[in-house]
Amino acid sequence: MPYLSNLQKFDLTLLDFDPDIVVLIAASCQGLRHLIVTCEVDDYLRLNDASFEPFPKSAPGLRYLRLNGISTLTVQALRTLGEDCRRLESCWIFGDFNLADLGTTGDPLFPVLNEGRLGAMMNHSGDAIGAVLRHHMPLVAGRWSRNL
Repeated sequence: MPYLSNLQKFDLTLLDFDPDIVVLIAASCQGLRHLIVTCEVDDYLRLNDASFEPFPKSAPGLRYLRLNGISTLTVQALRTLGEDCRRLESCWIFGDFNLADLGTTGDPLFPVLNEGRLGAMMNHSGDAIGAVLRHHMPLVAGRWSRNL
């Protein structure tokens, strides 16, 4: 889809979600900066780490990402997103994240992230999660949800 190559902002609402659509969008829209994907039918985005992995690699300039729906993405998908989309300022994703698994070593994964919402499992103390957030998302001023 070469006619999409200069598209910077894309808001897509689907009746049925195919995980390949996210990869196709990123591959077709090299200049993509802002992406919102919503699934209207059952609020379930059939995204897992394997189907998500090519997306951040194809959209390194992404600054805003909102995936409206539940996914089975894990902390590995967050790592991939953080390593490949270094300019990400806003991120809204729900998945099976155990944020403590990000650890507190290495470079911050989301150095310019300043807002977002992660649907995440909290299997560790608030102090441990707080340390991870401070390390990997030092500018975060948004809200973070808990799925217990």
